[in-house]
Amino acid sequence: ALERPVLLSHGGQSPPMFEPVIRKLAAALPSSELHLFEHAGHAAHLTHADEYVDTLRRFVRQHAVV
Repeated sequence: ALERPVLLSHGGQSPPMFEPVIRKLAAALPSSELHLFEHAGHAAHLTHADEYVDTLRRFVRQHAVV
């Protein structure tokens, strides 16, 4: 099993087939964190870039090994 922190994300406006997949991944990866970009589609990194970068920075800071 992967023991490193993993950030999983998906858009709330993504096609419905993505949510069960991301939830199964989250269940299979106990050290994962799931983030929903509520008003984004499948490409949140493009359409909601500022929120995406903020989320990624927070995750990296939270899990940084010092």
